Amino acid sequence: KVVKAHDEKINALVFDNNGNLIDGCGDRTIKIWNLNSTEEKCLSTLIGHENSVISLVITNSNQLISGSSDYSIKIWNLNNFELFKTLDVLLNPIKCLAISPNGKLICTSNSKIKIWDLDNSELVKTINVHDGDINYLILDKNGNIV
Repeated sequence: KVVKAHDEKINALVFDNNGNLIDGCGDRTIKIWNLNSTEEKCLSTLIGHENSVISLVITNSNQLISGSSDYSIKIWNLNNFELFKTLDVLLNPIKCLAISPNGKLICTSNSKIKIWDLDNSELVKTINVHDGDINYLILDKNGNIV
């Protein structure tokens, strides 16, 4: 079965801790889908980005973190589907996100890797590793960038 959900392409997919599918799209929205019912149901549409949603990650505490080509990171509370916090301190689109195993740090990338402390929203470190864009990041169980 095909469900028409967006008018633009979907850029990111992730499952939350409850098994719901979350998509981030070029239309600037994020949709949360309950796939456990007989009919696919959109639980919520999150609106807040000013440009395409490019990347998504879920924290251990079931928060959603979204990165966008509007140069922002947004943290969403998935219990009430509300925006919790915005980090508008970036100079480039967010190509990808990765979260540390303890859920306290988030890595963002474009042509540099930036590590942010989620508790105080501060930039901890910048790593210059490439001239071009970094499109994917993975942190291992010890929090090392792979």
